[in-house]
Amino acid sequence: MVSSPEELIKNIDENTIAVGAVLGTTFTGAFDDVLLLNKMLNEYEEKPEILYHCMLMLPALDL
Repeated sequence: MVSSPEELIKNIDENTIAVGAVLGTTFTGAFDDVLLLNKMLNEYEEKPEILYHCMLMLPALDL
C-alpha cells in the first residue's frame, strides 16, 4: 500500500504520535517522498491551533 503525503496529513490528529516513511519496499521498490512529507508535517505543526508534535520516523532495515 502506498499513500501520498497529502493523504497522510489528512489523517493526523491529536492522537498521532508518529508518521513512518519507507525508503523502498522489497517487492515493488516503492518509496515515500520523505522531503515532501517532512515539509508538510512542519507546515502542519506551525498552525497556531496545533499544540502537539508528530515525529517522522524512518526505520532502517538491513537484509
